[in-house]
Amino acid sequence: MKKRFAAVLTSLLLIMLLVPTAAFATGGHTVNGDLNLTSGTKLEDDGYTWDASTHTLTMQDLTVTGNINLPNAECTINVKGNCSVGEITRNTSAAAQAVTIEGETGATLQSNVRISGALTIKNLTMTEGTLENGNIGNLPVLTLINSNITLHHLSWMTDGGIDLANSQLTVNKSENSLSQFWVEKIAMDENSVIESYRPMQNYWHFTPEDMGTVNDYIAVPAGGSFAKKAIHDGSTDTPLTVVDKEGNVASHFILRAPKEQCEISLKASPAEGGTVSGAGSYNMTSTATVKAEANKGYHFVQWQDEDGTAVSKDASYTFQVTQTQTLTAVFAKDSVTPTQPGSSDQGGSDDNAVATGDSSHMELWIALLAASILGIAGTVVFRRRKA
Repeated sequence: MKKRFAAVLTSLLLIMLLVPTAAFATGGHTVNGDLNLTSGTKLEDDGYTWDASTHTLTMQDLTVTGNINLPNAECTINVKGNCSVGEITRNTSAAAQAVTIEGETGATLQSNVRISGALTIKNLTMTEGTLENGNIGNLPVLTLINSNITLHHLSWMTDGGIDLANSQLTVNKSENSLSQFWVEKIAMDENSVIESYRPMQNYWHFTPEDMGTVNDYIAVPAGGSFAKKAIHDGSTDTPLTVVDKEGNVASHFILRAPKEQCEISLKASPAEGGTVSGAGSYNMTSTATVKAEANKGYHFVQWQDEDGTAVSKDASYTFQVTQTQTLTAVFAKDSVTPTQPGSSDQGGSDDNAVATGDSSHMELWIALLAASILGIAGTVVFRRRKA
């Protein structure tokens, strides 16, 4: 038996040694060094394709340890799956043609992107990397659309600034490499969020007025604002940055549109029926909980909206806030059971009344029932004998 087991184990080890390790791979392709953009490649064989006529690069589950050097033309990069590139740049650093990076559903990219032209990122998640444009004084814009971008360094020095639409931009602090949030100007819609763990820096080409509605988007620090102030003690540079309500430079700030506020008002009907709690101002789409507590002699019936429609029969009612409204807690008096004359509620008592659960009376009833049965049985027997 032991010899058979040893033989089987040896065979399995030989099979594992003979099968190529690629058979156990989870998929994906790796290019060691720079990626040479050549036509004729296939996604399934090489992890990328390059269309020289449209300057379109498509990557799928591709890792490039070096650089991707784009030609001096407007280029598009399509990202599928999970991709990682050392750096995406151009053959000529001063070339200012636009680049668009677009992700398929669920696509992620990790890379350092360094270009001089406009950059548009759509439907993409970046988990780590940098975005850089040193084209100072010119107007290329960094545009983020339906994307979630996490970086450790953002240095977009153009006067075009950054523009977010339904996107999240996060810049983390890095202890091991250059880490900045450098932006001249910010535009963003009400569905976007910017969070930075580094102070905002720039060449102070703009004023707070140039930020428009973004002036109202400073959620952290509370009471913060945009102001021109030196980032470091002793510095004569005064970039447009985020400061707290005391005027100190914020090393961590969050920009997001203020939520629309809704007022939830409460009433009790009748007023003496009980108390209500939970009224106040709530953010649109947030969750609110209102509670009703009946007074003595009353019980809670239901919550009603302004039209008198019942919305809940639970005294503690939780709902999503979608509008300003008034809710009414409806109470009713407890019902009173009429008492019979001569009952204990009328001030008297009947000591001779048979009380439910009185065992002595129960024994009497059982005895009488047994006697009746015996009497009937005796009568039947007597009649049969007489007959």
